[in-house]
Amino acid sequence: MTIRKLLFALLCLVFMVSISIPVFASNLTKDVIATSVVSENETLSKIEKVIVQFYENKDMGTCNDISVFLDKKLAAYLADKINTQNYATRLYNTEKENYAVQVILINKERCSTELHFTFQVISTYNYVGCKDFDTEVSEEVRIIYDCENDCITDFYTPLNYYDEAIRESYSDNPLLRIPAQDIAHNQTDLKNDIDRVHTEESTISTFDDYQESSRYSSLVSANIVSYARNNYYKSQPSSGNGVVPYYDFSNIPNNWDCTNFVSHALLAGGANVYDTGGNGISSTGWYYRNINNRSSSWSSVTFLYNYLINNTHANAPTGISSIYSHNLSAWATGDILQLKFYGNSDYGHSTIITQKKYSKDGSRAYAYVTGRTSGTQYNNNQAADDMAPGGSKRTIYVYNY
Repeated sequence: MTIRKLLFALLCLVFMVSISIPVFASNLTKDVIATSVVSENETLSKIEKVIVQFYENKDMGTCNDISVFLDKKLAAYLADKINTQNYATRLYNTEKENYAVQVILINKERCSTELHFTFQVISTYNYVGCKDFDTEVSEEVRIIYDCENDCITDFYTPLNYYDEAIRESYSDNPLLRIPAQDIAHNQTDLKNDIDRVHTEESTISTFDDYQESSRYSSLVSANIVSYARNNYYKSQPSSGNGVVPYYDFSNIPNNWDCTNFVSHALLAGGANVYDTGGNGISSTGWYYRNINNRSSSWSSVTFLYNYLINNTHANAPTGISSIYSHNLSAWATGDILQLKFYGNSDYGHSTIITQKKYSKDGSRAYAYVTGRTSGTQYNNNQAADDMAPGGSKRTIYVYNY
């Protein structure tokens, strides 16, 4: 071989190597990315499975073992949450059937060695003995996954009565940072309150201001119920009367949409707007012009209650309130039901009673409610006794004064 041919062969070899190295590196990078995607998808699939099995345990009393995927503190926390809900279910006879769970990923973020997820979890079912209507409950679930230890370290459901009670002032903190003694103390108090509230609701039989036979002829309760049933799940609910615009108050940080939704349901039933002509956020009347010009009573649980109970302005909505009980004549469909979660000094949630069912012997009545907290948090025909078994409840019958 001549020197010229040898040099040419060496140049060709160098050229081929220079091409193959980046190709090899490129393929290696693709393989790493593909492996990472597969690993993350497997993690997501595992978490979704845990969510489904947890809800089945909580709502149906099944015995799926999810502890292997959980940090020990979280495993104990969720076991007590399941046991508490199962106890309330037996106490109030709210057993469920035809059960299904859907899990939807809303958001995913990486924080150092953790993955933070937000899911929408929609459960659908019938209560045993209530096959004439369906129930749907949608909640947000927030998950923290520890990548290094391959386990879930937090499983939090904002606005769930159990999480509200047990976490109390620690609601914004990961579970691992909440003192164990505080968790144990609140768990005991919640169970005691569930028993106390059940006894109260079962024994109250007299009311100072209200009996069903003395109802005023006013709003159309069927229209209130129809509005709630047709709008609870919508990302943008309809106006209650086609005039007052619907603004989703959950778009405002640290605010929820429940009482605004109830106000529109009252409009659908024929409630008259009472605009006192103020500017900004008014402490009087009951009206909504826009987000910057409205009454506090339009979207606040407490302010709506105070307005309705105290209003004496003619041809404007007013209300009569009673402590919620299983008394047959204490409330009816189309009434408002407000809930106070354990540990809170004020009532914190407004809903509409959309179904009324009676015990087998006909001696007691049970309310099923429909409401909207946000586009991903809502309920349709859920038993009031399932929502806050350890919290106080009150009803409001509304009519045009």
